[in-house]
Amino acid sequence: RDVKKLIEEYIDECIDDACNEYLAKDYPARCAVDLAREVLDTAIAVERLRGKDREEMERRIREDAASDARAMIEVTLGEYISAEGSDVEVEFDSQGLASWAKSRFGVDIDLEEFEEGTLATRREIQDRLVEASEKMIQEADLGKLDLYLAEDYGIERLIAWTRMKFDITLTVDEIRAEIAGDRGSPRELIHSKAVMRYQDREVEYPIDYALAMTVMGMRQSPEAALEALIGWAKVRYGLELDADEVRKAGPAKMKSLLEEGIRKWFEEKQLDKALEEVSALPTVEKVDELLRTKYDGQVPDWLSWLDEEEFHAASRGLIEARLRPEMLQLEMTIMLDTLDQAWKDHLYAMDQLRDGINYQAFAQQDPKIAYKKQGSELFSEMLDGVQERVAEYIFKARLNPAASMPQPASSPQARPGGPAQGGFFGSSISGPGFAASNAPGGKGPAGDPSKAGQA
Repeated sequence: RDVKKLIEEYIDECIDDACNEYLAKDYPARCAVDLAREVLDTAIAVERLRGKDREEMERRIREDAASDARAMIEVTLGEYISAEGSDVEVEFDSQGLASWAKSRFGVDIDLEEFEEGTLATRREIQDRLVEASEKMIQEADLGKLDLYLAEDYGIERLIAWTRMKFDITLTVDEIRAEIAGDRGSPRELIHSKAVMRYQDREVEYPIDYALAMTVMGMRQSPEAALEALIGWAKVRYGLELDADEVRKAGPAKMKSLLEEGIRKWFEEKQLDKALEEVSALPTVEKVDELLRTKYDGQVPDWLSWLDEEEFHAASRGLIEARLRPEMLQLEMTIMLDTLDQAWKDHLYAMDQLRDGINYQAFAQQDPKIAYKKQGSELFSEMLDGVQERVAEYIFKARLNPAASMPQPASSPQARPGGPAQGGFFGSSISGPGFAASNAPGGKGPAGDPSKAGQA
């Protein structure tokens, strides 16, 4: 499948989710619910706080927290001392009760004062704990409610999210204008800026990779490394770099020269034209002819085994692997690594769920139905997590060039970069259309590193 298209879909879905979350009318209420859980360890329904002002919101949070605390104290005391009217006799655990009261509410219980677990003892201890809990609740700091209820809090959180995810800078006024406009949402604005950032990444990442490979190559053969860089720029992007200028240029200037030419190559839509050209070819023979004449390559045997839809997708992949191999490898690596770890975590979570699912029977629920429902929820959470991480990593991650470089040969070197991709020495770039025989000992094209990756 088109990996770039899939990642772009992930980015769009992340943008939609973020706009729906941060610009929702009940976002302040949901933040307040999280605050209550964090500060007071109490669960409150969003509906209880939705649309309420600062004072009413705080009052409801403290009331619900106090009610939950009283219920929790009533239930927990039953573990240490028998309740009135209970059919179950509990041995008075004064040490455990004192320890729990101290750790949970900061209340010191004199064990000598309460030697016996009578009902009077239980009532007195319960009153002390309730009083201590109410004091803690009233003294709890809920000052963040002012922040959550600020007029532009949701917009500011959305701006911070776009900066963190995509390194995009937006202003409150820009978001307000989009919300007030015909669209009613800043989705299109954020999407357009994310697309621009991806385009910048398409330009910058291959340059950074190429320069890193050049630096590594110069440790063994400076002249060959510079020739490889010049050949890569010429074969891939049609740039004519002067050898003397390249030798004199520092890294910053060299990057600037390459960026200018490569950005122009993308602005002229050379990649799109190449992909459209191969997509229009109806047969394997035509694709093979194109690869041989323009890219010094050939189609793999398996291309003829595919149906029409897969054939065109694979044909595009063959061209992508020659014109944007660095980004393609990055995209594939991020997708595979993220999915691999997420799937392992999901399987572990499913194992944990399976081990404890039979306890659902105590809650009058069918364990099989509960397992199916909760497993589906875990799977959805896994997919959402993959989507979020991939959308973020694609703008930040980078792959290190191959650590090992081939030793300079005594015989004349082959050209530094073949038309297939203009590669560097022992680059580890791979992807659709790249031969599996690139590994040491494989049956690659005469062992010529410049031809590595040709199908």
